[in-house]
Amino acid sequence: MAADGRDSDIDVSVVVPVLNGAATLPECLESLVHQSLSRERYEVIVVDNGSSDGSDLIAERAPGVVFEREPRRGAYAARNRGVSIARGDVIAFTDPDCVVDADWLETAVRALSDEAVVVLGETLPAGDSRPVKLLGEYSSARDEYVFRQSDWRRYYGRTNNMAVVRSALGDAMPFAEMERGADTMLV
Repeated sequence: MAADGRDSDIDVSVVVPVLNGAATLPECLESLVHQSLSRERYEVIVVDNGSSDGSDLIAERAPGVVFEREPRRGAYAARNRGVSIARGDVIAFTDPDCVVDADWLETAVRALSDEAVVVLGETLPAGDSRPVKLLGEYSSARDEYVFRQSDWRRYYGRTNNMAVVRSALGDAMPFAEMERGADTMLV
């Protein structure tokens, strides 16, 4: 057991930054605590970035969730705070408006064990309207095109569905605390 009372045999730390995400955070957390990966192997860390809608209370009261606050504004500042307390050898990132598949962490860990140091998952918009379906198809086709290229300078990342081997973070951490794009800089 770690000095802070948390189990120290954690393989994966999931970091979720939140700012006024009360409408979607409960469903996100529900999907995270019901993963096919054994619950003893991962932790969920929610870092509140100054919410005024009760997101902090939802996260504080969620069973099995580590809750932190980050006063510096920005999702990347919150992610940096989460990484700073994470205990896993793998750091996974998602956002409070995302619902992950039940095998999300297990799939990421398996992909990373094949010598990859960063894995990015597909991100599909919610809903079943024609425009939403087209947006999802476009996003999937773009991802497939870009990541099949051998020119790594075209690669990008999205921290709403990303896992990284902690030891590979090296000089890439902390995230640049900018409004957008620090995840792409990491990749």
